[in-house]
Amino acid sequence: MSAASGVATPRTLRFGPFELDVRSGELRKHGIKIRLHQQPFRILLMLLRQPGEVVLREEIRKELGPMTPLSSSIMALTPLSSGCGMR
Repeated sequence: MSAASGVATPRTLRFGPFELDVRSGELRKHGIKIRLHQQPFRILLMLLRQPGEVVLREEIRKELGPMTPLSSSIMALTPLSSGCGMR
């Protein structure tokens, strides 16, 4: 169950050719594992839990902790975009 939303999250979230195993933190594209560090994983999970909604910087800061500089949060998205074939 997600502490933030109080709603149970399925073990595997699927979007397009991707699968995200919430428990193991593994991201796969067409079955091939994409290396994903903790911070990008947490941001991706946050986005997938709110499909079609805008996620505000403040929400990302809250999820990652107040000691994480926003620039680090934004940089955490770089591996997501390159790993997902968006760059």
